[in-house]
Amino acid sequence: GKNFNGKFSYFTFYIIFSFTVYWTSCLVAEVAWLWGYAHYQEVVWARKLLKFTYAGAPLISALGVMLTLLFLKFNWFEPSWQREVLGRYHQRGQVWFGPTMLFTHLNQTPISLLDVAFIKNRKFAEAHR
Repeated sequence: GKNFNGKFSYFTFYIIFSFTVYWTSCLVAEVAWLWGYAHYQEVVWARKLLKFTYAGAPLISALGVMLTLLFLKFNWFEPSWQREVLGRYHQRGQVWFGPTMLFTHLNQTPISLLDVAFIKNRKFAEAHR
């Protein structure tokens, strides 16, 4: 059948997929680096992956903020989207669709801002440029 979610649903998918790859990379790099630090070993690939995630943090954060703003502008506050998409899901009995869409789109902004402002250590980023 016809995809009534719109062409931007693919854009949302790619941004959320990028977030998944980014956060998985962050987790692997941090755990490997901490393991190496605790065992007095240099884990070269973990340091390179850490540098990559630190370099990618501003881009991923910008995508997260953009995803939230675009969703609110072109979907959530758009009467035609509310009627055609959200209304159709509600008619099918899938009342969880609206809260799920809000959660998957709105949480990207605070997570992104916290990542750039607090999680990423500026001293590490400056020392490894």
